[in-house]
Amino acid sequence: ALPPTTRRIAVLDRCKEMGSAGEPLFQDVCTVVQTSWKTLPVARCPLPVDGCADGKPETGNRKPETASAVIGGRYGLSSKDVDPAQILAVFDNLAAPKPKANFTIGIVDDVTHLSLPVAGPLYPDDEHLVACKFWGLGSDGTVGANKNTVEIINSHTPKYAQAYFEYDAKKSFGVTKSHLRFGDRPIRGSYYVKAADFIGCHNETYIAKYDIAGELKQGGILLLNCSWTPEETPSRLPAHVRAALAAKKAKLYVIDAVKIAESLGLGSHINTVLQAAFFALSGVIPADEAAGYMKDAARKTYFAKGEEVVARNVAAIDAGLTAASEVAIDPAWASETGNGKRETGNDGGRVNAPAVVSGILDPINAQKGDDLPVSAFKGYEDGTIELGLTAWEKRGIATHVPVWDPTKCVQCNHCSLVCPHAVIRPFLLDADEAARAPEDFKTLPATGAKDLRFTLQVSALDCTGCGVCANSCLAKDKALTMHSVHEEGVMPLPAHWDFALSLSDKSTRFAPTNNKAVQFRQPLVEFSAACAGCGETPYAKLLTQLFGDRVYWANATGCSQAWGSPMPGIPYTVNKRGFGPAWTNSLFENNAEFALGMALSVKQQRALAKQNAEALLAALAGDSVTEPPSLAAALQAWLAAFDDFDASRAAADALIPALQAYLGQGSGAQSPAVWSLANALLAASDQLAKKTFWMFGGDGWA
Repeated sequence: ALPPTTRRIAVLDRCKEMGSAGEPLFQDVCTVVQTSWKTLPVARCPLPVDGCADGKPETGNRKPETASAVIGGRYGLSSKDVDPAQILAVFDNLAAPKPKANFTIGIVDDVTHLSLPVAGPLYPDDEHLVACKFWGLGSDGTVGANKNTVEIINSHTPKYAQAYFEYDAKKSFGVTKSHLRFGDRPIRGSYYVKAADFIGCHNETYIAKYDIAGELKQGGILLLNCSWTPEETPSRLPAHVRAALAAKKAKLYVIDAVKIAESLGLGSHINTVLQAAFFALSGVIPADEAAGYMKDAARKTYFAKGEEVVARNVAAIDAGLTAASEVAIDPAWASETGNGKRETGNDGGRVNAPAVVSGILDPINAQKGDDLPVSAFKGYEDGTIELGLTAWEKRGIATHVPVWDPTKCVQCNHCSLVCPHAVIRPFLLDADEAARAPEDFKTLPATGAKDLRFTLQVSALDCTGCGVCANSCLAKDKALTMHSVHEEGVMPLPAHWDFALSLSDKSTRFAPTNNKAVQFRQPLVEFSAACAGCGETPYAKLLTQLFGDRVYWANATGCSQAWGSPMPGIPYTVNKRGFGPAWTNSLFENNAEFALGMALSVKQQRALAKQNAEALLAALAGDSVTEPPSLAAALQAWLAAFDDFDASRAAADALIPALQAYLGQGSGAQSPAVWSLANALLAASDQLAKKTFWMFGGDGWA
């Protein structure tokens, strides 16, 4: 039963039913409120509103006007976070003289203007909690360490602990955010930590890319995992980060967990070191007590792997407790000004970037996608988006990248074949291109093409550092070796990569009958969100090199969807003519039917185009109006090549300009029937070249 003081009700639905009178829960509540007055002994408004605000019995048979008493709204759309400030905005809306109906919280709707204004952050329980946030790199162990931290707190202390983990769409090496809260009483907060007492930044590149310092509370602690000394750290930090730290009177600590882990034989597993450092600095529980629990957990976890592994992890815990060094915060930093822009890791390559890059791609990759207003997506209402957007990301996440030694290369192109992210590619240069090449652009005479030069180029900013190319090198002395990105004088240069992409296509010099020849073709899937060393993407890349400009790609939900369509990093791209894969996704269980439907549709469209071409050819033969002889010849050539995958492409390329020239004479120069047939055939130009259809799946099928 509703309390007698109830005046208005806000109903929040987590869905949007287009075209309906209202969302499901809203309609249910309206139905109950509108009909409940009939069952009362005395007719009385269940919700006092205008006309019966005093709740007195109504006279006659007039139905109470209660529509304005129930206000519908939407929350959590697209998994948007819902925090106390948004809920307060809902109550403020209810209290308004004219509440906004069909409102939305969690987004800025500047198109329909249905979103509610939200005041500053509101965290009612924060005075009783220690709120922490950890920024990690996918697969670096940060999430696992934080789960272990929560287990330690919950299992061994009277404190309460809460953890929520947020991931971006990348399969590996993406951003992970761990939201942790600790307190002495039950924790009610079911929303992200946006104002933290402690922040751990576990990758040094993040501090410039993301607004990490801005999330600290006054007097908060920031632990930065980096290779910098305390003395050089201030000069490495962007101005807006220094200003935020000083304004918040924060404490900054640095630790080189990577160096510690490597010295102890733990490779890239930095999580144990950083977990110990967190306990040492945060004061959530005494550091020595936490270290004891961590060591017990390490012994249980790694017991089966032997005492040496256990000892390494115990040593990592001890090192982490004392390795963090404080960086002095200069109060004068608070007055520093900068452009406030976070770095992307890409110093160039933004020439002629489409508007979607700065408007959508960059904000989402900067973890600011939830701040984008609705108007940012104008033009994308149907869900389609430009191809090739991953080429603009330039994440720069690799710690080691391959370096090519042309004196040892056998030009097998095997490295290009196995590269999961298409970041290493062979190119051919003619004499003019070789003369225009940048300084130190390495080439050697091309095997099998004496008039050309061969080069192998690497996009270091797109590399994940998996090392598959170097491990797969067929040269006896290995023409590829992995080098640290901090090593001077050996890094592949972005300018060299950009120049290589500008070279003319010479893939037709070799028949696509072997790996070496095919690798000279442009891959039409590149820089995907797949894991480092992925074994699935090389097959997808090879498929696009063979058929990519005319492939209909029926993808089955699974890994190939996760790396193939994470908004907005679309790895499928187009060639210089603007042709590329037509990619779409279905659930894995109906993938076969999905692909068959696409194939039948195109088969029917091409059959109609063939029918129109035959009719047009016959009409031209009997038309008294003079027509360009080239059109009839082009029609005959295309009909002859209709079912030939390669020949139909060339025939279509000749037919399209012939049709355009014919129609360019104007409708008065041809009979209406012929004019109509020519227009219909030109309208179907995308179906003139024969297509190929592929179902692509992986773990979903398995």
